[in-house]
Amino acid sequence: MLPYGEWGKWLKESVSYSQRTADRLMQLWDEYGTKLLASPDTYSHPDSSPVTNLTYTQALILLRIPEEELEEFIAERDMKSMTHLELQQALKDRDQAIQEKKDLQKDLTLKSRELAQLTTQTQSLEQQVNRLQAEILRRAGKSPLKLRELEAAKEEVPSARKIAELEKKLKDAETKFSVKSAVAHLPFTEIT
Repeated sequence: MLPYGEWGKWLKESVSYSQRTADRLMQLWDEYGTKLLASPDTYSHPDSSPVTNLTYTQALILLRIPEEELEEFIAERDMKSMTHLELQQALKDRDQAIQEKKDLQKDLTLKSRELAQLTTQTQSLEQQVNRLQAEILRRAGKSPLKLRELEAAKEEVPSARKIAELEKKLKDAETKFSVKSAVAHLPFTEIT
């Protein structure tokens, strides 16, 4: 409502506190609004906002807490007996707990991703095993057939040793035949 640059001058003339205090009061109003306008007799009223019972310093300290969490935070603590240092420590503890929760959530997300990858790898390996087992069974099914074919071929085709034996018998027979032929052509007197 004041022209630019008149705010500081108006504060000096109209109120007894600094511009910093005025800025903080405006910040409190922006955050808490009409909750700050409770009358003294509403402090004990069960429907009154927990903000109405805060001191100026407590209200400033609690500006860090989101509005949706503020009432629960105040309700869980005895704000009347808390010192400013205790309140600041409670906020530090809260912030640390929130950070730990975020870290745990991040770890959980990473572990979930790892688990998903491992599950995918496991499924892939199981599929490979199933394909290989099917191939082994398919080949094993052909195996007895191949063995029977091999046995039949062995019976049909003489082995190299058998061929060698037959060749030796043939040579022996040829040798005997040539000896008999030579003897048959000799004169009778030479034989005796």
